Amino acid sequence: SVYIGTGAATAGRAGAVVVSVGSGTSGAGGGVLVNAGRSTLNTGGTVRISSGEGTATSSGAVVIRTTNGGAAGLSGFLFFSTGTSKDSNSGSVFLGTGAATAGRAGAVVVSVGSGTSGVAGDVLVNAGRSTLNTGGTIRISSGEGTATTSGAVVIRSTNGGTMGLSGSLFFSTGTSKDSNSGSVYIVTGAATAGRAGAVVVSVGSGTSGAGGGVLVGAGRSTLNTGGTVRISSGEGTATSSGA
Repeated sequence: SVYIGTGAATAGRAGAVVVSVGSGTSGAGGGVLVNAGRSTLNTGGTVRISSGEGTATSSGAVVIRTTNGGAAGLSGFLFFSTGTSKDSNSGSVFLGTGAATAGRAGAVVVSVGSGTSGVAGDVLVNAGRSTLNTGGTIRISSGEGTATTSGAVVIRSTNGGTMGLSGSLFFSTGTSKDSNSGSVYIVTGAATAGRAGAVVVSVGSGTSGAGGGVLVGAGRSTLNTGGTVRISSGEGTATSSGA
């Protein structure tokens, strides 16, 4: 093996290990390449980057970032990707924080920086495509509260500026060529020892013009009967049904 390290310091700060590429005046800057070993029979080697342990306080941070772009260019991209696989599954990408035994676990924040011109950057989350089976699922779940309430899932657009609207929310299934398109379900969970939650559809108030409407339209069919709009009260198995 090859070891590159600094000595321990008993009454001070241990030295750093710095790997740096010199500057140049033409062409792209030099790269830093770190590759683990290849194996023809077993699993390849691992590249592991860990911050230092703080036995009495916080551990160190691991910062992976591109540097600032120049006046005529962009800042660099960050790519986190697994390799492809020919005869089996490709690897997964995990972003998670560690558990906290006597406190609050850390958050995972995905945020786009602000800009001064053009449309702001997007956050795109796409599940995998399959040519033979069902495509991948996107699942957003709040945290479980084993002794109290579970967390909320909030999907909302932010407030609009003085010259614009707040953003719209679209909940839609994709189209289908040779079969049925998917359904949209908005339901609350069952309660085994209490009252199930309500489903509320409400339009916000305004200060000018007519109030916003609530539109419920069933599907149109060019060959068969159109869809049905059905509103039913809840069944009361031991007493009266709802109004």
